[in-house]
Parts: sequence; structure tokens; C-alpha cells
Amino acid sequence: MIATNINQFISGFRNILVLFVAVLLALNNEMTIGMIFAFTAYSVEFSRRSTIVINLIYKIQLLKIQSSQLSEIIHATDESSLASYFELNENYSLSARGIYHQYDKLAPLVLVDINIDISENETVLLTGDSGSGKSTFIKILLGITEPVAGSLFIGGVNIKKTGKHAIRKITSSVLQGDSLFPGTIYENITFNDNLDNIEQVHEIADAIGIHDVITRLPLGYFTQVG
Repeated sequence: MIATNINQFISGFRNILVLFVAVLLALNNEMTIGMIFAFTAYSVEFSRRSTIVINLIYKIQLLKIQSSQLSEIIHATDESSLASYFELNENYSLSARGIYHQYDKLAPLVLVDINIDISENETVLLTGDSGSGKSTFIKILLGITEPVAGSLFIGGVNIKKTGKHAIRKITSSVLQGDSLFPGTIYENITFNDNLDNIEQVHEIADAIGIHDVITRLPLGYFTQVG
């Protein structure tokens, strides 16, 4: 919208400028009325075609960016999937050792030699100033972000041996900026999973402490959200 308004303003200003110059030339007997109309017509046509070309170049550049983003997904390295360990071991403690991270190669390190042990069912509060790397560290623990150095362990086993799916199997999260999908609360909880009945949905909601809140809504689990 802003780009369109700017383009319209520039086009209008250009037309006024062209007409002003043409009138000055006509007053100095350097251009006839017919030449003014012809010049103005050619100017408008040139402007129209130039705008089309510029918009096309912009769309091509935008397409290159989108293609690059898509390419990153298509050519992403496959994660290892050694699932046998977590089918046998029930020790779900989570540890981080020597975690370092920076947002890009030229940026300063936001995380420096972070070490932590979180036992199963343990509650941990992570505090720090804004921008100190709390959210980034959480994403590293969840296997969403890859640290520049350091390792994660589940039950004492390096996730490089088990695959990141091991973390995702035992964790869930609500991150800053997350939002609900358009649809009902029921659909957001099930997310197209084949649950046998709504009682399973009730059990899930009750386990995370939102069942009573949902049931107080007029439409309950079928309230539209998102």
C-alpha cells in the first residue's frame, strides 16, 4: 500500500513537471501545442511501460528470495533417526554442556559456555535481561536452534546419537510469538490427530490445566479461536 501511494505520488509529480516544462517551451515558441500533446502522450506511455518493467524486476527479486527460502527447506540436512534408545530407556533428564551461540558470524556471542542439568519432573526458572539469550537457549534445548558449539544430552546420551526427534518426543513448548491456528479449540488440540473420542481431548486439556477454563466458555471445546 505504501509503495503504491509513493508510486502514484511520483507519477503525478512527474506529469506536472513534464507539463510545466512543455508550457515553458511553448511560451518561448520552442514547442507548438501539437508537440506538447504528443510529448505528453509519449511521456505518459513511457512512464507506464517503465513502471511495468520496474514492477516486474521487483517481482523477480522477490521470487529469488522466496526461492532461496524454499531451497533451504528442500536441501536441509536430514536429521538422524535412531529411535531404538528411547523405546527402551525411560531416563528423560536433559543436560546441556558447553553451549555457545551467536546470531551470525560477525555478531558477538550471546551464549557463552552454558551448562545445565534438568532432571525429569524438575521445575527450572530461567531469568535474565532482555536480549540476553533466554529464548535462544530454550530453542536450543528444544532442538529448534543449532548452537555453534556444545552438546545436548537426554538420559546421558548425546542427541547426535539419538536424533533431535528424541527431544521432540518428550517436550512441548509455547514460545514467544506463538499463536493459535484458525479453527476451534478442539481442532487446535487434536491438530488432525486421530483421537478416539473427546474424552482424550479432555484428559489432555486437564493435564495442562485449561480444561475448566474451556468448559466455562459458551461453546466449550468448539469455541472458534485464532
